[in-house]
Amino acid sequence: MAKKKKRKIYSQTYRTRAVELALGSDKTVSHVARELGVSPKTLLAWVRDMGPKGARSAGKGQQTNAVSEIDILRGMVEELEKESEILRRAVAYFANRGLLAPATIRVKMPTFHRGETPALF
Repeated sequence: MAKKKKRKIYSQTYRTRAVELALGSDKTVSHVARELGVSPKTLLAWVRDMGPKGARSAGKGQQTNAVSEIDILRGMVEELEKESEILRRAVAYFANRGLLAPATIRVKMPTFHRGETPALF
């Protein structure tokens, strides 16, 4: 007959710290659970059991990710604005030196007299 495993009992402070670690790190819950020697299902249950406190912590993690994403996007916008300014200055430089062709294309339109019908091509 197989022996039953004794169920481990963890203190409330240990559970709270494990949940904080799982929600506060960039690692997955299963990775944190392996590091702590706890089943991933157990750690997920602890996260759910924390209730509003756990939800607030999860929201902070999402907010942190959003803030970092905003910072990255602001940096990209700044870089694109610099590139745009460089291109504007280059166009102005070459236009002043006469190295750029005019942007307009001139096409001579045929004139028609009254009563004439235009010839089709």
